[in-house]
Amino acid sequence: MRFLSVRGMALLLAVASACAMASTPAAAISPASSRLQAPTQQHPALQQPALQQRVPDALQPALGQALAHDVNPQSWIESKVIASDGAASAEFGYSVSISGTIAIIGAPEANAGQGAAYVFTESGGVWTEVSRLAAADGLAGDNFGWSVSLSGSNALISARAADSNRGAAYVFTSVGSTWTQTAKLVADDGVADDRFGNTVVISGSTALISAATATIGANTWQGAGYIFTESGGTWTQGAKLIADDGVANDQLGVSVALDGDTAVMGTPLNGFFTGAAYVFAGPTWAQTQKITAADGGPFSGFGASVAVRDSTLVVGANLASASVGAAYVFTESGATWTQQQKVDIADGEPGANFGVSASLSGTTLVVGAGRTDGANGAAYVFEDNAGTWIQSRKLTASDAADATGFAYSVSVDNGIVTVGAGQATVGGNVKQGATYFYADDAGAADDIFCNGFESGEDGTCSASAAGTHRQP
Repeated sequence: MRFLSVRGMALLLAVASACAMASTPAAAISPASSRLQAPTQQHPALQQPALQQRVPDALQPALGQALAHDVNPQSWIESKVIASDGAASAEFGYSVSISGTIAIIGAPEANAGQGAAYVFTESGGVWTEVSRLAAADGLAGDNFGWSVSLSGSNALISARAADSNRGAAYVFTSVGSTWTQTAKLVADDGVADDRFGNTVVISGSTALISAATATIGANTWQGAGYIFTESGGTWTQGAKLIADDGVANDQLGVSVALDGDTAVMGTPLNGFFTGAAYVFAGPTWAQTQKITAADGGPFSGFGASVAVRDSTLVVGANLASASVGAAYVFTESGATWTQQQKVDIADGEPGANFGVSASLSGTTLVVGAGRTDGANGAAYVFEDNAGTWIQSRKLTASDAADATGFAYSVSVDNGIVTVGAGQATVGGNVKQGATYFYADDAGAADDIFCNGFESGEDGTCSASAAGTHRQP
């Protein structure tokens, strides 16, 4: 059984979906979904047909800057960014994280798989690349940039394939506009093929790093998480997080989330793809609850993505309902999490993979559907209205194309939505990757080019947005 990140899940998802579809009434299966019955075919969520160039060369934005476009009647403005040194197969946008006016975008296959991460900052509505980050001891094949997370002046970036897949994570700290590597984190009991750094998250002075294929006791690939805390500039390993009822091949830590003293780890493989999410509470980081969907069952993939903020927890189940997918909202009261709502999309289609990624900021929830709309992908925005989450937007790339990986990674903060498209073709470079930022601006004009040559009426592109977290 192979490792199961979102990108690496292809074979097992094909089996899971084929079995799930076989148990679905024929009337519920569209003709396009019938191909799932062939066991040798890849799950449609992960098929990668030939990519097409989506934007004429003459219209490609200035390197490291953004092309803004009014994407829908509600005046959400899209800005697309690419890496200044972008190259074929780099997969820029495979992982993304945004905090305020700073975004980190991972390109784990750049430079022969050594990987890189790019820092973009926003000023006057323009997103500009300001730094390219790489591990000081990086080697080809490390996949630096596989998972990224940003909190304040610290960025956490993983290289899950480093050291024979033992894995590592790196902390970079900014002083002004300068980013410097300040720590390398590894598990003190790590061994080859643990893939420490499969997913990472940082919140203030605490970091959570998963090793989704770690062996626990006799259970191969059960998975685990590691807590690190910072004091005086030094990061120290603390608790190791393990599911109380974990079994072999669960791969705990396919997804992770952290907010204050609440850590959440997803395991969509648990119970024959029924899936689960585990909650751990600091400062001891003991497991406090195992969360499952009220209507969960095999082939749901519950736990494919997780997001937590204050007393709200969101769990994606991208394989539910013939891979249409779903997201579940839980609220916490008295240290107990209770399901509040199941979030669906009205235009869902088999294979849409809604729930493959998720991000939460205040009263805004963004959920990715990486294979909807003919595999173009979309990110759905929901707003909390008195305890009920209501869809407010559907975000798609203005230059959408099949199988770009759009919305396999999403991140939202302060009303700006970042969406990665790590397999997008740029010019003639297949899988170079791109990232999109979206922001709401009712007064913005259509087709604003934020590349220094054209701007809005006030001389600035005041409502651009940028994109970048989860992976095909």
